[in-house]
Amino acid sequence: MDVLMEELPPFNYVVNGRAEGFTVDVVRELLDRANIQPQGGKIKLLPWKRAYLLAQGDKPVLLLTTTRTEDREHLFKWVGPLYRREQWLYRLAGNDAVSIRSLKDLRGHSIVVIQESANHQLLLEGGYVDPQDIYVTSSVESKLKMLLHGRVDVASFLPLEVAYALRQQKIPVDRFEKLVLLSGKYTYYLALSLATPDETVSRLQNAFDGMVADGTYQSILDRHL
Repeated sequence: MDVLMEELPPFNYVVNGRAEGFTVDVVRELLDRANIQPQGGKIKLLPWKRAYLLAQGDKPVLLLTTTRTEDREHLFKWVGPLYRREQWLYRLAGNDAVSIRSLKDLRGHSIVVIQESANHQLLLEGGYVDPQDIYVTSSVESKLKMLLHGRVDVASFLPLEVAYALRQQKIPVDRFEKLVLLSGKYTYYLALSLATPDETVSRLQNAFDGMVADGTYQSILDRHL
């Protein structure tokens, strides 16, 4: 079975030629428990578009960290759930001037989100904040810096990605404080090609369920938070 990933820190990425990340750690343990060997003995890094197309081909393929949406439901078989895509609002820890207990409390505060993201649209359409108070950027790193330097009151992050970004900058993870949930409709799963035998999918799902039940999944997650 080909096991494919894109560059998507902190879930899957490459360091010195070796695949790393939260999903990578989960998948290595999962494959070991299910007694499945990746084709070529390793997880392969590919551009998302190519990996996504290969996972819709006529060979057994496992694709890491794939958002399970209505449009994709029939395109793959699924193992998981891997990680809920919950975007939370964060402030600098101890900044009591920013008191937000619900999205309605956002008005009057400035926020940074990824440009043209689902969260950007949610803020624009929901009327939770004045448009002039919405700052947009193209990367998690830029959001991090804007919040650290006090250019905005709050920023939206997945908990895993903000922990990773802070560690990359050698900043304690408790520098930011989680406030309220902004969005969380979708969840990351492992996507398997329709050519993957049902027996293989069942073995992987059973192994994943076992990891959750015995605490291994949570232990891996905690290492990345």
